[in-house]
Amino acid sequence: MKKYLLILIIVLLTSGCTTNNYNTPSCNTPPIGEHYNIAIEYINTNYPSYSILKESAEGIGPCNGGNTQSTKFNVLQGGKVIGTIIIEGGTNKVTFSLIEQEVAQGIFGYVFISGGACLVDPENPYVCLNKPSPGKASFDIRKNIPYNYTVIKSFESDNDGSFKVELQPGEYCIFDKNMPNVCEKQIIIKENEWLNITLNLALP
Repeated sequence: MKKYLLILIIVLLTSGCTTNNYNTPSCNTPPIGEHYNIAIEYINTNYPSYSILKESAEGIGPCNGGNTQSTKFNVLQGGKVIGTIIIEGGTNKVTFSLIEQEVAQGIFGYVFISGGACLVDPENPYVCLNKPSPGKASFDIRKNIPYNYTVIKSFESDNDGSFKVELQPGEYCIFDKNMPNVCEKQIIIKENEWLNITLNLALP
């Protein structure tokens, strides 16, 4: 009787539990090739300067509804791991995460604002004497990808017009929050370099 009871317990413990290439129980092996193609399409569309290391594929749980594992890949830039991308098993949902890194590059400079009521030059009525002055304004920085601008950071200049923003290397567009459809300035950030820029805004 004890022998049969022991066999029954073993059967109950192992039923519904499968083992895959990743030695993770209760999950079906993820379709690595399919998940890799989904990851590549996502990265190429949103972050074309990044790449994916297929050999880093790792099956992870918990499974989607107890069916299929998700797959995690390392994301590279310049041969360096900068993040991970996970394709969820069954749903193919994409989760992309950047690794926190020390930032040694970005932009700095001043915002100058002009416009408003024209102070007419008494010697030339067609000339305004108003000069641009440093001022406070808010901006969005977006990835410079045609038809798919992704907001990376938002910032606001100080009252004296100064600003400094850390950024990862890449191509970006800076948008005035009051004119979200107009790129005020396109910039290219290189590793370990700070870019000095001036942003000129015109009041209506």
